[in-house]
Amino acid sequence: MSKLGMLLICIIFGAILIKKMNGSISMARTMLSGTLIALICAAISIGGYTSMSEVDKNFFDKAKTYNIQIWEEQNADNPEELAKKEDKVQQIEQSYSLQQYAGFTLVGYLVSGLIVSLFTAAFLANKSAFTANQ
Repeated sequence: MSKLGMLLICIIFGAILIKKMNGSISMARTMLSGTLIALICAAISIGGYTSMSEVDKNFFDKAKTYNIQIWEEQNADNPEELAKKEDKVQQIEQSYSLQQYAGFTLVGYLVSGLIVSLFTAAFLANKSAFTANQ
């Protein structure tokens, strides 16, 4: 949630800053700036995740083990779920890779950035940008 909050703040303040500097801001410029901010945030997030795995070579193994233990604790009273332990362990094992994290992070930031940019553009863009095509 904090990553999404930071993205939201960066896009809104970035669009406000562009509007103050230029006097107005179009929907296209808001969408472009929001997309660029989302890409930068995704790169920072992926870089941080990568650096954690470089500092501690066992980072992914520790994360997998921790999540398996949490899953076991949450399902200790549920024999049906515990019977599916092998499948869940395999799913957790596959989900902790840098490529998968990078893909989900990039897509997540871009989709969130586009949605936030669209709403920001609707509130900040001057009316002539919306009525110019009519």
